[in-house]
Amino acid sequence: MPSRTTRRRFLTGLAATGTAALAGCSLLGSTRHTLKSDPEGGADPVELFTWRPASNAFHYDESDAEALAEELRETGSVASVEIPLVEERPSGEDGYRPAYTEVDGTYQRVRVEAEPVTLERWVVWMEPLDELPADVDYTTTPQEGRSELDARILDRAISEAVLAEIEDESQADKPAYRRGVVFFGPLSPEDSELVPDPPFEYARIEPDNEFGPAELALRLHVEREAVETTRYTHSLEAVAESRESFVEHVGAEHVVASFTSESLPEEEASILDESTAITGYHENPPPSDAFASLQSSLSVAEVEMPEGREVASWLRFYERDGDYYEARFRISSTSKIDVEIG
Repeated sequence: MPSRTTRRRFLTGLAATGTAALAGCSLLGSTRHTLKSDPEGGADPVELFTWRPASNAFHYDESDAEALAEELRETGSVASVEIPLVEERPSGEDGYRPAYTEVDGTYQRVRVEAEPVTLERWVVWMEPLDELPADVDYTTTPQEGRSELDARILDRAISEAVLAEIEDESQADKPAYRRGVVFFGPLSPEDSELVPDPPFEYARIEPDNEFGPAELALRLHVEREAVETTRYTHSLEAVAESRESFVEHVGAEHVVASFTSESLPEEEASILDESTAITGYHENPPPSDAFASLQSSLSVAEVEMPEGREVASWLRFYERDGDYYEARFRISSTSKIDVEIG
């Protein structure tokens, strides 16, 4: 297995070190196809397509996503930056996952329009140093005594700095949102003591995780920068006045296949059953007859890996015996190492 820690594994380890174990690791000999269906027992169509605002939209503050969602329901329009409030479709496709919300008994689809923007915003980040300059004051407890907001800012900035040290990458060369924390919403001295003049410049810490160095010297940067990002404007589009007409709408718009136990061949039923497991159902091409039939039914028989990618996936929805499922068809390149988490 590769020795270099990935960003996702490292950040997960910061929050819950040791909560997942590597159950298996093998080099694939050919392209792998995976079908993963959720939820395990199916869902009501209204439940499946109900909008769940992305919790990391706006400036990394989970409470803001719900506030923006409520504003959208009240006014019919709201903007976020950097991250949309609607989940983007997977890598093989463009656009956004179908998302609907109910407002005063009317079912509304959440639409998204994106535009590039450059915004002047505060960027808070920590630079790893080989050693602290001589005769400077420094803190060993940068978060201690800070407000909840400032402690959260520093936690994020320190995590990014430790990761940069592990991966031997220059913080200064990274986009602003990869260096630390970018505040896309208003941030003033009334909100945070970190701006405009932070209470310290240097710190020495002992990272509390299994991947980072035992000790690390850091320099705090708090700067106004021109940040290139994307503004996402969300609006509501009424699609149905009743639950019955909403189910008809999503069936016509998004559900690509309907299966019944009576008509579904045993091999295909078995594949769909296995696809709801946590690891999904896997095959190496060429597909079996049963898998090829399901690929055709789910409109993924002809999809191909986008050029330059090693992994790509496609989102589909299907109905089986009155229950609705979200299915993701995934292609993995032979050059990738397959790691199963269990």
